[in-house]
Amino acid sequence: MNKIFNVLYKLGIPLELNGFEYLMDALTVYNENIGITMKALYNIVAERHSVKSETVRANIVNILKVTCASKKNNLFIRMFGETDVLTNKKFIATVAKYVKYSGDRE
Repeated sequence: MNKIFNVLYKLGIPLELNGFEYLMDALTVYNENIGITMKALYNIVAERHSVKSETVRANIVNILKVTCASKKNNLFIRMFGETDVLTNKKFIATVAKYVKYSGDRE
């Protein structure tokens, strides 16, 4: 979980936004279950946090909107380009792979 936190921090994800813990947990679950559907992922995270799966999904969407709208750092640009729109699935899959194979060497 510490590697995930470090990568999210280095990507410029605002720690104070609602759902940051959901996002960290979603990345952990995704790495443990590569290929899991987003619906199943949201359900697992929601169950762990005693919230609805839609709450998990919506909070992650909001985090990505805020992050994409802000000034992007070099790591973010290397991973995702200069995009202003990023899907939950693309973000989670890309960051999970980065954490799994590259660690937090940035």
